[in-house]
Amino acid sequence: MMARSRGARLLVPFLAALAVAAPAPACFAAAPSEKQAQEVFIAAMKLMSNKQYAEACSLLSRSLDLDPGMGTRFRLAECYEKLGRLASASDQYSAVANAAALAGKPDREAYARRRSAALEPKVAKLTVLLPPALASLPGLEITRDGTPMDRSLWGTPVPIDPGDHVVTVRAPGKRSYEGTVWAEPSAKLTIAVAALEGVPDIVAIVSTPKSHVPTIALAGVGGLGIVFGSVVAGVRAGKVSTAHALHDKILAARGTCYTGGAQKPAADCGALAEAASAGDSLGTGAVVAFTLGGAALLGMAAYLVVPAPKVLQTRPGALGVAPVVGSDHVGFTAWGSF
Repeated sequence: MMARSRGARLLVPFLAALAVAAPAPACFAAAPSEKQAQEVFIAAMKLMSNKQYAEACSLLSRSLDLDPGMGTRFRLAECYEKLGRLASASDQYSAVANAAALAGKPDREAYARRRSAALEPKVAKLTVLLPPALASLPGLEITRDGTPMDRSLWGTPVPIDPGDHVVTVRAPGKRSYEGTVWAEPSAKLTIAVAALEGVPDIVAIVSTPKSHVPTIALAGVGGLGIVFGSVVAGVRAGKVSTAHALHDKILAARGTCYTGGAQKPAADCGALAEAASAGDSLGTGAVVAFTLGGAALLGMAAYLVVPAPKVLQTRPGALGVAPVVGSDHVGFTAWGSF
């Protein structure tokens, strides 16, 4: 009798696992979602047998979404455990235990709780510490890996799976804080957020007044260029007129000014050459003067048309000191902007 009793006790965990995993008998035709969940479950179990745990866990999670059952959840917990996601596995075992308790199945509940308790020492935990002043900010939100953390979990160790984890702290009117940690099995990690820097308050948007100096300088340069160019152009016109008169005089006297030939009359040829050369030089000077003057006047117009730059006037920051208190952390932190 003693041997039979001990053998029966040894079979309890095994039978409990089978009972958890066994599907309920189908008295009616399965709904489409249940049928699809069963197909996905079978595919997942094949992957599990081939030790393709990442793919298997993904399919089991999908099957659980389609048809939430204790058996599927238990297998998902086992898959997470094989994959090394111990926190997720422990959560699923606990969920199976709670479901079994509600269903009045104490054996299944006890077995699932034992599996969860066995993982507890190996699960990494992360604590997010906040000073009271920060924790009391209106609208403060903390997310871990994009998922909001319930306020009841702030400052307490939270089970996490191994790997990278990103904690983000946000509050209206403050700059966001982001911290990253790498978790190993059994690690006890802490992220202490002392304070969030304030976003500068915009007091006013002010247009800086334009200086009159560029306008006056450009107007002066432009005016001088136009006046100088006009004077030079007038002098050039006189030289050109003189050259034309001399040219007509030489032609009337049947003279020629070709180089190498007889120059008749010689004095008029020299005067013609001088007038023509002066006209060319003065023409170039007039073009340069008009160009510079026009560019200066265009620059002045652009300076007057383009609006003045706008400047944000903000309030300066202030210094602050706050305590940081946790289960194994006590201290102070200071911050400020200048």
